[in-house]
Amino acid sequence: MLALLFAWGFAEATVFLVVADVAVSWVAVRRGLKPALAAALAASAGAVLGIALIYFWAAREPAAALALVDAVPFVTAELIERMRDHLAEQGVAAVLIAGITGVPIKIAAAIAPGVGIAPAPFLLFGAAQRLERFVAVALLTALIARLLRGRLSERSLTAVWAAFWMLFYALYWTALI
Repeated sequence: MLALLFAWGFAEATVFLVVADVAVSWVAVRRGLKPALAAALAASAGAVLGIALIYFWAAREPAAALALVDAVPFVTAELIERMRDHLAEQGVAAVLIAGITGVPIKIAAAIAPGVGIAPAPFLLFGAAQRLERFVAVALLTALIARLLRGRLSERSLTAVWAAFWMLFYALYWTALI
């Protein structure tokens, strides 16, 4: 299971469009808080490897790295320019903001070398951002699942989880179009 979470974190940080939060929250609903925290850690580790790959590729071949990121569905020119502006204005601190503003971290990884952000701070802030968000998702989902568990069957709880993510992505992707 942890290998899958690691792979999902890596995929999300590079070319996949569905956030690893989905898998982390699934673990929280189905298995509880401790396994969800382990899942958050595994997804974060995969994500850091993914953003490192994009970052170092962008340092050598910025146009190619950005083209890959730009080819990911729902990555728009507006998101790319917004992240470029944030990184130019706020420096590496913009990486922390990306996770809560809906800008995929893969965009920051493709742009950061071009705006002069060194690899160590970028990867440190990227790791903090991923871990912070995945742990928050694990904690919040486990808490909600615990509160609902006596009121709903496991099947209904799973349906609530699925409905949440379908609604989330319907709203998120609609906002990007």
